[in-house]
Amino acid sequence: MTVLDANGRAGVPSLLISGPGMGKSSLVRGLAAADGVLCKTVLGSLREPSDFAGLPVVREHGVALEAPAWAKELVAGGGGYLFLDELTTSPPAVQAAMLAVALDLTVGDVQLPKGTRVIAGANPPDCAAGGYELEAPLANRF
Repeated sequence: MTVLDANGRAGVPSLLISGPGMGKSSLVRGLAAADGVLCKTVLGSLREPSDFAGLPVVREHGVALEAPAWAKELVAGGGGYLFLDELTTSPPAVQAAMLAVALDLTVGDVQLPKGTRVIAGANPPDCAAGGYELEAPLANRF
């Protein structure tokens, strides 16, 4: 927990890898509760790339990349914990869309508040239902 706290304070995303049911989600929720901040869990296996890169929406002055509700909630709450769960069950296209979120706190055209702590969770691919290897560009963000 000390490493997760230090990484969060330094703005460095963390990755928790363990078998299913080992308490990764509970740990992150507990950290957020102890800090008294919002915790948004986003399951990569249930998302599309546009849930991270933004959904193109035509506006009066061009096209905007609309951020999903979870990102807007973090902005409205002034930040908190973003738990990107099930990374190794996320298809490669979804993993690629997570790159800017993990490194730059950017979701579509929305910038998450400075100090938002990004923690990801994954099972080893051989323990994950329909598992994928973690793509190198995403793995390098953690």
